[in-house]
Amino acid sequence: MSAGRRVALVGLGLSLALAVTQTGAFTATIADRGVDVDIGDDQSAYLGVQEHAVSVPGNVTTRATLATVTNRFGSALDVSVSVDGAEHTPPTLSSVRGPGTLSTGERGAVVADVSCDDSAAVEPVDVVVEGTGPDVGVELTRSVTVTCEAVVETGSAETTATATATATSSPTESG
Repeated sequence: MSAGRRVALVGLGLSLALAVTQTGAFTATIADRGVDVDIGDDQSAYLGVQEHAVSVPGNVTTRATLATVTNRFGSALDVSVSVDGAEHTPPTLSSVRGPGTLSTGERGAVVADVSCDDSAAVEPVDVVVEGTGPDVGVELTRSVTVTCEAVVETGSAETTATATATATSSPTESG
């Protein structure tokens, strides 16, 4: 066999070997990426929550609106709520309900039964709002101040005295 033919056969063999071996290319990958999200105020947030301070007379249970939730996402959200901080001492909250499903641009109330005894109390209550939709999820915590008015007995008449407080807000967004 001639030297030229031998070089041609070796070159052909190397070409075939390179053609059938992997070259390091890939067709798919999965990777985590970080995302920076600016948190806006509730007036412009995708899920806005407006807190409502609540004041209840002593020895009364009343249905109160704790917050109003606004959906500014481009799709409907299923909204669920819970409260932390007022389960065992006055004021106590029960039967907490959220708006359920909110369409784009729709608002809904977060309501609860608020009970007070005859003493004055001012308690912060954390309202946790969670919204989930197609490819999106957000959770917010807002602090709402609930005030119980004391029942003061003066002779034969009962009056109420109000303890004062202000509502505060603490965003903890994720999503």
